[in-house]
Amino acid sequence: MVLNTGISTTAPLQEAIAGIGGEGRVRLVNCYEGSQYRAAAQALEKQVCGSHADELETSIMLAIAPECVNMERAEACVEPMAQGPLNRTDPQAANYSPSGVYGDPRLATREKGEQLVGAMLRDIVDSIEALRGQA
Repeated sequence: MVLNTGISTTAPLQEAIAGIGGEGRVRLVNCYEGSQYRAAAQALEKQVCGSHADELETSIMLAIAPECVNMERAEACVEPMAQGPLNRTDPQAANYSPSGVYGDPRLATREKGEQLVGAMLRDIVDSIEALRGQA
């Protein structure tokens, strides 16, 4: 089992597993794609859009490492963006976000983060139990 804690890492991990002939032998578990996590995120999320350092990710950080979060610096970036990396330097280029945020971290709370992390962990345990059932 490979535990993927990212979003942009999903496709490269799928390719790596395919590259070693691991389909069917290696299970990729994506923390942000579990049914319990998705349900919790849908119930808790208030921002209109987001994907990086947003309400959900900042809430998770407030739950697991609050000393690493400075909410005084939180600023929203909710302009529509194209698929691809954020751009922090060129206001004329696509996906410009000088803060590196896409979403609204100002809506983040530790309580939301605790619920999201709990849902993630339940999904991981469910995946482990499913693997045990296949053994």
